[in-house]
Amino acid sequence: MIDKKKQTLQKLAGTTKGKEDAADVSFIKQVAPLLNSKCVSCHDDKAAGKLRLDSFAEMKKPSKSGYLLQVGQPQRSLIMARVTAAAGAGRMPKDGAALSSDEISMLANWIKQGAKFDGEDEATLLADFGKPATKARPNTPIKIAK
Repeated sequence: MIDKKKQTLQKLAGTTKGKEDAADVSFIKQVAPLLNSKCVSCHDDKAAGKLRLDSFAEMKKPSKSGYLLQVGQPQRSLIMARVTAAAGAGRMPKDGAALSSDEISMLANWIKQGAKFDGEDEATLLADFGKPATKARPNTPIKIAK
C-alpha cells in the first residue's frame, strides 16, 4: 500500500521518468486560494489538532503529527498524504469532496519546487490575499505636506 501511494504521489508530482518539470506554481495565486477554500474552515486558530493552515507562517510550524511540508519532497509531506488518502482513512478535507487530481498535482508541484512563498509577509492570512490594501480609517487624521 505504501509503494502504491509513493507511485501515485510521484506521478502527481511529475517525478517519474520522462516528465518535464511543471510550470512554476505560485503560492499567492494558486496554493493559497485552494487551501483557503478547502482547508482553512477547519484548520484556523480554533483547530482541534492545532494544525493551522490559515497562513504560510503557521504551515511551517510542526503539528502533533510532524511537519506539514517536506520541502522538495511531496511524497514525504504530511499534507500530500492527507489529501491523497482513501475516504475514511484520514483523507482531508474530512467532510468535503476530495481534491481533484489537478489540485493535488498543483500542490505536489509546488512542494517539489521548494514550497516557496512569493508574497511579502508570511503571517498574512490566506483569506487576505487578493484583497485591496486597507484604506485609512475615516477617524484617522490625514496629514498633508505644505
